[in-house]
Amino acid sequence: MTRSVLRRAGWALLFSLACNRDTAREPPVASPGVSDLERLPPSSDPAEVDGTVCRVDADCGSSSFCELRVCVTGCAANDDCPEGASCGAHGRCALDEGDEPKPASGTPVLVERFTVLGFGETIARTTLRNDGAGVLKFRLDSANPALAVDPTLAELAPGAEVELHADVHVDALAATDRLLPVQIITSGGALLWSIEIEAAPESGQFRGAVAFEVEGASLGGSDLVLDLDFRDDGTIAGRVDTDASLLWPQPLSLTGTWAPSGDVTIELRDRLPADGWRYSPLARELGRTFTLTGTRSAAGLEGTLVESITGLRDAPVEVEGTFVLRRHGPLTGLVHAAEDPPGPAATPTWLAPLGLDTDACEGLGTAYGTPETLVEPTPACDACADSNCPPEDKLECADALRTSAYHLPAVLAELNGGGQVKPPSTWTWDECTAATPPYTEGQACLDIAAMRCAHALLRRGAEDTPGMTGEFYRLYAALYAADEALAAGLLSTETQIDAAFAYKDELGAPVSDVLARELQLLSTDRQRLAAALAPTLAPAFPAALDVITSKNPDLLDEHVALVPLALVANFAGTTARWARLADLAGTNVADVRAAVRLAAIATHAAGAELHARLHDHTDAAVGFHALGPALQSLASVHAALHTDTSFGYPAAYVPLALSPQDLDQHRSNFEAVHLLATDDLAQLEQVFGDAWNAIRDYEQKTYALDTTVLQLEVEYDGKLRALCGSLPGETRPALEQCGQHGGQIAELKAALGAAGLRIRHAAQAVENNLHAIAVEEERFGKEVAIHLDLQAEIEAAQGQIFKVQDAAGKERSALAQAEAAAECSRVRENANAEVEVQAGDCMSQIGSALFSGPSILGTAIPNPMMLAGAIVSCQARAESLSVQTENQCASIHGQAGLESAQEELARNEEQAVMAINAEIDAAIRKSDLEVRRAASVALVKNIRAEGLLLQIEVEEAELARDAARTAMWSAYQEVGALMQEKAQALGLMVEDSPDNALTRPHFLQARLEAARRVLPVREQTARRVYLALRALEYELNQPLPTLRDTLAAARSPADFAGLLACLDSIFEDYRLEHGFGQPYVTEVSLRSDIFGITRDVVDVDGTAVTPGEQFAALLRDPLHRQPDGSVALPFALSAFEHALFSSALCDDRLENVEIKLVGDHLGDREAEVWLTRQGLAGVRRCDGADLPSWSAYVPYSFEREQIVIQAGVGDFGTAGPNAGYAAWPVHGEQWTLTIPPADKAPTNIDLDLHHVADVVLRLHHRAGSIAPAGQGVFTPSCGG
Repeated sequence: MTRSVLRRAGWALLFSLACNRDTAREPPVASPGVSDLERLPPSSDPAEVDGTVCRVDADCGSSSFCELRVCVTGCAANDDCPEGASCGAHGRCALDEGDEPKPASGTPVLVERFTVLGFGETIARTTLRNDGAGVLKFRLDSANPALAVDPTLAELAPGAEVELHADVHVDALAATDRLLPVQIITSGGALLWSIEIEAAPESGQFRGAVAFEVEGASLGGSDLVLDLDFRDDGTIAGRVDTDASLLWPQPLSLTGTWAPSGDVTIELRDRLPADGWRYSPLARELGRTFTLTGTRSAAGLEGTLVESITGLRDAPVEVEGTFVLRRHGPLTGLVHAAEDPPGPAATPTWLAPLGLDTDACEGLGTAYGTPETLVEPTPACDACADSNCPPEDKLECADALRTSAYHLPAVLAELNGGGQVKPPSTWTWDECTAATPPYTEGQACLDIAAMRCAHALLRRGAEDTPGMTGEFYRLYAALYAADEALAAGLLSTETQIDAAFAYKDELGAPVSDVLARELQLLSTDRQRLAAALAPTLAPAFPAALDVITSKNPDLLDEHVALVPLALVANFAGTTARWARLADLAGTNVADVRAAVRLAAIATHAAGAELHARLHDHTDAAVGFHALGPALQSLASVHAALHTDTSFGYPAAYVPLALSPQDLDQHRSNFEAVHLLATDDLAQLEQVFGDAWNAIRDYEQKTYALDTTVLQLEVEYDGKLRALCGSLPGETRPALEQCGQHGGQIAELKAALGAAGLRIRHAAQAVENNLHAIAVEEERFGKEVAIHLDLQAEIEAAQGQIFKVQDAAGKERSALAQAEAAAECSRVRENANAEVEVQAGDCMSQIGSALFSGPSILGTAIPNPMMLAGAIVSCQARAESLSVQTENQCASIHGQAGLESAQEELARNEEQAVMAINAEIDAAIRKSDLEVRRAASVALVKNIRAEGLLLQIEVEEAELARDAARTAMWSAYQEVGALMQEKAQALGLMVEDSPDNALTRPHFLQARLEAARRVLPVREQTARRVYLALRALEYELNQPLPTLRDTLAAARSPADFAGLLACLDSIFEDYRLEHGFGQPYVTEVSLRSDIFGITRDVVDVDGTAVTPGEQFAALLRDPLHRQPDGSVALPFALSAFEHALFSSALCDDRLENVEIKLVGDHLGDREAEVWLTRQGLAGVRRCDGADLPSWSAYVPYSFEREQIVIQAGVGDFGTAGPNAGYAAWPVHGEQWTLTIPPADKAPTNIDLDLHHVADVVLRLHHRAGSIAPAGQGVFTPSCGG
C-alpha cells in the first residue's frame, strides 16, 4: 500500500469520526494563561517526521518508530538516550533495568474547535490543554495546501496549555475553500480544528423552525425554510418555501443585513388576504412582519424573533420567539431583491366577518321562525325570510327567535360552575343537544341555527339603526355572541361523543359508511365553532365588553371575556381531528393541508390578539396553556399529510419490541408488537365499554325518570280529570278550564244552576198567583155590578156598603199579603241573580289561585292561601246576601201586617154600621152572588196558601244551592291539594332522587368524560395496530397496502380486532409456508474477520509483530480515540462484500449478542463495551428465489441505538447475552464498538488496551432457508 493511499484513507476515517455529531464534545472554557510548549529535552533536536503512515513500529524503518500514526526518527545510538537507557532497533530509548513503565495518559482539550479568520487576517489561533495526569504527545497536520501548520511532534505537560497557530495563504485558497480542517493528532485521541475563512456567508437553503411564547405559554411554532442570498454589500435577499413553512402560505418580502461580526437581521413581510370564516374565524386581512435577529455560525443561523401583526386591533400585536436555521444545500434558483413590501392591514369595524351573517338565516321560515317554532309568531320573521327586511323587523325577529330557541343559560352555568345540573324541566339533556331541536309550544332548549340567525339579524339591525339605539343593540350583540360561543362549545363536546360512536346507531348496531358519517359530524362541528368564534374575535367584541363593564358591569359574567380563548383551542383541535379523518376518507390532501394551515395561522394570530386582550385576566392562564398543544396538533397533522409518513411514523420506521422473555418463549418480533397492540386494543375496548355504559346508564336513568314522572302524572291527572274534566280528545285534565269540560266540578256547577232555576221558578209562580188574584177581583167586581142591576136597589142598600167595605177591607188585607209575598219573591230572585254573579266571580278567583303558586318540573301548583281566602270570601258574601234577603222579606211582610191591622181597627169602628147593614148582608148571602163571592174569597185564600208553599220551596232550593256551592268550593280545594301533592311527589321522587340523571351532574360528567377518552385512545390503538402491521411487513419483507387502507377505515374495537386477527392469520400462513427460523450462532472476530489482520509483520530485526499486537495498536490509534477517552471502532457486516453469513439464509435477524476480549494481562474477567447501530440494514426474502437480486434483498433504515454489553475477558461474559438488538437484521452497514474509559465504566479500570489482542462478537441469530425457485412469492390473504 502506497503512502498516498494510506494518507487518503486516514483522512477519510478522521473526518468521518470528527464530523460525527454523536462523538462531538463541547470544549471547556479556557483557563487564563498559556504555558510554554514543553518539547523534547532542550539538549535533543526535535524529532524528525518522515510522513510514513504506520500502525506499529514494524511499519517503519530502522531507527524510526510509529508515533501518532506516522513514522518518527528516533535515537541512532545509546549516546542519544538519557543515562541508564539504551537505544532500540526502532530508535526508542528504553530503561536498562527492565521494561519501560507505562506512562500516564494525557487528555487533550481544544478550547476553541471553530475559529473564524477575520478579514485581512492570515493566522488562526486556538488553545490546546492537557487535562490528563500524564504527558500529552501531539502534532498538527493538514491536507489543504493553503494551510501551513507545524507538524513537529511535541509534548504537553499535565495541566499545561499551548497556543496553536495555523498560517493561511489566502492566495492559495480555492473558490470552494470556506472551512479549512486541521488535524490535531494526540496520544489521547484525534481532534479536529476547523478554520472558517471570513467572507460573505454562504448562500443556500436554510431549514429550521420558529417557536413563539408569551409569558410561559406557547403560541405554537412552525417549520421555516428559506432561500437566503448573502450579498457582498451586506444585504440579504431571499424567499420562503411556502410548501414546507406552515405559517407562511404565500410568497413574501424578505430583506435583511449581515455583518462580518456574525450578526444577521432578516425581515419577513407579508399581508395575508381575508379567507372565508369557515376556514379562518378571523376572516380578515393580516399584515405580518417577522424580524429575525441572531448570529450566524458554521451550522447556520439562530437567535430571537419579534412578530408584529396588524389588522387584529388598532395597535399592532407583537409576539416574541426564537428561531434556528441550518443550511441544507445551495440555492435552488435565482433570488431577486424584494420590491414594494406590503404595508399593514386595516382593522375592520364590523361586528362579524362579511358573509357570516348573509347566509346565517337560510333556514328562516322553514326550519325555524315558523308559527310552530315561535312562542309568539311575528310577521317580522316572515318579512326577513322573504327578502331584506327593515331594521325594525330584523330586531323584532331576532328577539322572537332568541326567545324561542335559547333556554340553556342555567345548564351551561352549572356545567361550567360544577354544581348540580338542573335543566328546565320541559326539556331533557338529549333534547338540548339534539341535531334537530324539538319544539314544544314554540320553544326549544337550544336551536343553535335559529340562535345564530337571531344574532345575525341583531347585528345587521344594529348596524342599520343610527344613534344610541343602534349602539345599545351593538352592545347586546357582543353578549349574545358569547352565549352562542358557549353553546357551540357544549355542542362540540357532544359531537366528540357522537364521533366516537359514529360506527353504531342508537341501539348499538353497526352502521355503514362510518368514515363519511364521522367526517360529516366533525365538519359540521368545525363550521359551527368557526361561526360562533368569528364574532368574538372581531375588534368590536372586546370594545363592547369594555363599554358594558364601565356602564353596567352586572350584565357581564366572569366567563364572557374568556369565551373566545377556550373556543380557539377547541376549533384548532376539531380541525386537527377533521383533517386526520379527511385524509383517511380520501379528501384531496392539498385541500386538507390548506385548511389546516389556515386554521393554524388563525389560531396563532388569535392567540396573540387574545393575549394582548386578556394578559391581565387572572383566569386566562389555563386557556393560554391549552393553545400550545392545540397548535402543535395542527402542526403535527400538517407534517403528517405527506406521503412519507403513516400514522405519524416515518415510512421507513420498523418497530422492534423483542425482549429476553419473548426470546425465551420463542416469540417473533411481530408477535411481541402484536401483543402490545392487543393490550392497547383491550384498553380501547375497556374505554369504549365504559363510555358506552356511561351513555347507556345516563339514558336508562333518564328513561326511568321519564317513566316515574309518567306514572305520577297518570295517577294524579286521573284524579284531577275526575274533578276538572278534560278537553275533547285529550287525556290531560283541563286545569285552566277546570269545570268547563266535565268532571265533578262541572256537575256541582250544574246542581248550583238547577237550584237557582228552582228559585226563579218559585218566584215566577208567586208573580203568577198575584196576577191571578187581581184577575179574580176584577172578575168578581164585574159580576157584582151585573147582579146589582138596579140602581135604586143599590141606593137602597147604600147603608150596607160598609159591610161590603169590610169584606173588601179583608180582601185588601189579603191582597196586601199576597203583594208582600210577591215582593219578597222578587227580592229573593234578585238575590239569587246576585248569588250567580258572585259565584262566577268566585270561580274566577279560585281558578286564578289554582295556578298562581310556584312551578315544579313545569307544573304550576295552587296558592293555598289565596285559594282558601277566595273560598272564605265567597262564602261570606253568600251568607251576607242571604241574611239581607230574609230581612227584606220580613220587613215587607211586617209592613203588610201593619196596614192590615190599621184597616182592622177601622172596621171595628164601623161595627155599628155593619150591624145596620146586616139585613143587606143577609140578602146578599142568600143570593147566588154571595156564593160566588165566597168562592172567589176561597180562591184567593187558596192562592195565598199556595204562595206560602212556594216560599218553602224557595227556601229548599236555596239550601240545595248553598250545599252545591260548598261542595264546589271543596272540589276546588281538592284540585289545589292534588296539584300540590303532585308537585311534591315529583320533587321528592324525581328531582331529589340520587338516580336522577338530570339533577345529578355526575351522570352527565361521567358520560362526557368517558366519551372524551375514546378518541385519543382510539388514535393510540390505531397507531399501535399500525406498528403491528408494520412489524408484519418487516416479518414478511413486503408491504401490505390493502391492510393499511383497512386500518385507515377502522373506527370500532371490532374493526381493530378483526384487523389484528387478519394479521395473525397472515403470519400463520407465512410460517406454514416458510417454516420457523432456526437458531444460529456466529462468532465474528474484529481482528481477523473485520479488519483482516491475520498475518505477522516482520520487523527490521527479524522479530514478528503478531496480529494481536497489531490489533492492540489499532485500538490505540488516535483516530479511534474519542475526546472522552473511549475507543470507537466502526465496522460493517455486509450481506454482499466480505459476507460472513450464508447467502442461503433468509429473514436473518439477531436475537442477542455476546462479546469477549481476547488478550493477556487484562485484569479480572469482566469488562464493559458499548455497541452502536444505525443506518441501513437488510434481510433476504425467503420467497425471493424467483425475484431479482435488488428485490430479493429488502433494505431498512434504523435510527441510532446503543446498547451496553457486559463482556468477558478470555471468555464471554457471565451476565449472558444482550438482547438489545433483538429482531435487528444481522447485516448492517454502520456498527460501532466502543470501549469506554474507567471513569465511565468502572469495570474497565484494570483494562489495558496494549494487551487487547482481539474483540470477538458472538451473534445469536435466527434465520430461515430461502425457498427453492419456482414456488412463487408469498401472497398475504385473510381468507376473505
